[in-house]
Order: sequence, then structure tokens, then C-alpha cells
Amino acid sequence: MSSSTANFASEYAPPVEKTKSADFSNTVSNLFTRSSKFAEPLSAHEFVSVSQSPWSATLEKKLEELVSLEPGWDGYKGLALNFRVAGYALEVLNRMYVPNVPPPCLVPIANGTLQAEWHINGMDLELQFRKTLPQIEVFFYNEANAEVDEFSIAGDIKRPIELVKIITNNQNGDVLGNAL
Repeated sequence: MSSSTANFASEYAPPVEKTKSADFSNTVSNLFTRSSKFAEPLSAHEFVSVSQSPWSATLEKKLEELVSLEPGWDGYKGLALNFRVAGYALEVLNRMYVPNVPPPCLVPIANGTLQAEWHINGMDLELQFRKTLPQIEVFFYNEANAEVDEFSIAGDIKRPIELVKIITNNQNGDVLGNAL
């Protein structure tokens, strides 16, 4: 591991016992003190939420579970969800809230990242939150017409919000915000 990688890990990753605390939902829901665009580094415990949604409690509970995963949770060398990825995902998904739409399923990825998924009405929408924040990989598939759309975003969540509305037939749903 290079010294810059080690510095990143020590600066951004909280100690394991901190991520397993019962206070996760309080700390992660208060993410992004200085900037939601990550202009300045955040320590693991400088959190202030910029948005909440009716999905917040459900998302926080699942994220708490995922950052607390034991090493090797997948039967191999799976890592717990990265704390910063969890906080960023919470922020983005709260901003993507659309009324009358269920929150996404949150699926851990063995490298410590996260995928948020909706599988509704024969359509799939998947957002992969990588450690290269604020980059998000988006995948959309419509079974009815075999439409596939794959793209990366870094902050502007307008298109993923449109896709949530499409898969749920909620074209007029209001959202909390469209850019981070």
C-alpha cells in the first residue's frame, strides 16, 4: 500500500469499533459538514445532513447493518461497506426521493462499495456508489423494449431521478433536489 493510500485510509476510514456503534444512524445522517461535493476532506465524525426524506430511516438502518459487516461476510474476503460511501449514498438517495416510491434495495459489494437497486414494473435501475466519490455508475434496463442505458454521474442526479419516475410510473413526483 502506498503512503498516499495509507494516508487516505487513515484520514477517511473510521476505526472499526466506531462504525459498529449504535450511533451510526446519527453520524451518517449528519454527513457533509463542509461540502457535498467533497471540496475539502471530511473526517469520519464531522457530519451534518443537508437533506432528509421519508426513506431516511429505512436507508440508515440498512446502511448501519452494512458498515458493520464482519470481514469475509461473503465467504471470501468481503469488506464492510465503506463509511464515506455509506454517507454519500444516504445523501444522494435522500435527494432522489420520489413520493409513493419504495426506497431502493441496498446491496453490499465485496470491495466495500454499495449498489442501490430498484426492480419494478419489468425495469431495473441500479446505482453503484464507488470509492471514487462522487462518481456513481448508473445502469437502467427496460424489459419491455430491451432499452439499456449505462452512464456515470458525478453530482448531477437529475437523470437517475427521471429513471426512478419512469420505473414507477410516477412522472410528476416531486424530489428534494437534483444536484449535489
